[in-house]
Amino acid sequence: MIYTGLACWLILLSFGFEILLESMTSMDLPTALLSTAPGGLVEMVLTASIVGADPAIVTVLQLTRVMIIILVAPSALKWYFSRK
Repeated sequence: MIYTGLACWLILLSFGFEILLESMTSMDLPTALLSTAPGGLVEMVLTASIVGADPAIVTVLQLTRVMIIILVAPSALKWYFSRK
C-alpha cells in the first residue's frame, strides 16, 4: 500500500513539473512530459522519437535529473543520518 501511494505521488509530481515546464518554456506537451517522466533515459528518448517529441531536449533534461540525484542524494542522506 505504501509503495502504491509513493508511485502515485511520483507520477502526480511528474505531471505537475510537466505543466510547469510547458507553461514556462516554449516546449510542446510530449517533450515536457517525457522530460519529467520517471523512467529510464533510453526508454524516454526512444518514446520521444516515436511520439514526435524532441529527443535531444528529453535526453538533456533526463540526464540533468539523474545528475542532480547523484550529486544531492548522498549529501542529503549523510546529513539526515548524521543528525540522529
